[in-house]
Amino acid sequence: MARRAPKSGPPTAHTTLREHLRRAVGRDGNPLCRCADRARSRLVAGLVLALAAALAAGALLAVLTWDSGRHEAAAEALHRHRTTATTLATAVPDGTAGSPVDGTESVLVEASWSYPQAGQVSGWVSVPSGTAAGSQVPVWVDDGGQAAPAPRSGTDIVLSAVVTGLLSSSGLAVAAGVACALRYRMVDRRARAAWEPAWERVEPLWSGRTPGRPGGTDA
Repeated sequence: MARRAPKSGPPTAHTTLREHLRRAVGRDGNPLCRCADRARSRLVAGLVLALAAALAAGALLAVLTWDSGRHEAAAEALHRHRTTATTLATAVPDGTAGSPVDGTESVLVEASWSYPQAGQVSGWVSVPSGTAAGSQVPVWVDDGGQAAPAPRSGTDIVLSAVVTGLLSSSGLAVAAGVACALRYRMVDRRARAAWEPAWERVEPLWSGRTPGRPGGTDA
């Protein structure tokens, strides 16, 4: 099978990733390709690799965060116990205008409960607004019988891991993009600075003008 001839035109903005990779390693065979074009292609290839690495790093960090959170939640759950408390007052909103009293808002109310290791305990628990005094409500307590946060749920652990992974990947990707953009601008400046001297050498050959005789031609 005959090999396909390389493109002979200058590099364009529509260059594919495969063409960038071939150019980056010097295998495109395009005689019109300049050093600046190869430098740009190397930047594109480097950016692709950096983005892939950012995604991999974010995924790895998300897995590690999930695993760590799972073990921490399991250890925490060993010291959390659920019991029933009795509210000592009616749960009413804080008095803010428009505060609902139909149970759509959670408010803190004093309650009491008994726990074998602590006897009778009182404290503040979160209940729906409008809960009447004397109501039975569930409450989480620690080993000492004091009110404590509920153990983290599996959903919370997964969400935390996903957010951590996304933020990490995004941060790394942004850093790589900024570095690539700055380097790209530097390559462009160098290419523009080299354009005039190169054109002064090539223009006489291209136009047939004799150097030193503006508008003239070889005899």
